[in-house]
Amino acid sequence: NWIGDIGVRPEAIRITRMADAAKRKATVDSTSFLGPTAHISMTLEDSTKVIVQVPSSDGPYRAGESVYLSWSPTDELRDLL
Repeated sequence: NWIGDIGVRPEAIRITRMADAAKRKATVDSTSFLGPTAHISMTLEDSTKVIVQVPSSDGPYRAGESVYLSWSPTDELRDLL
């Protein structure tokens, strides 16, 4: 995932349904179940598309649902392009 100039791996992003100024708002586009994990495809408010990997038991996340994303600064990948 490239969010601005920052790369963040799908498994490093956390999803919550609770708003917080430090989190990025997103809308769920779809969910793909992959056995023990699921990939949640989302769109941020600035139209950036991201994929988040979560345990399948964390869902369900439904298309159109608003969620909030966060990650640790130590998980950010910079200057790779």
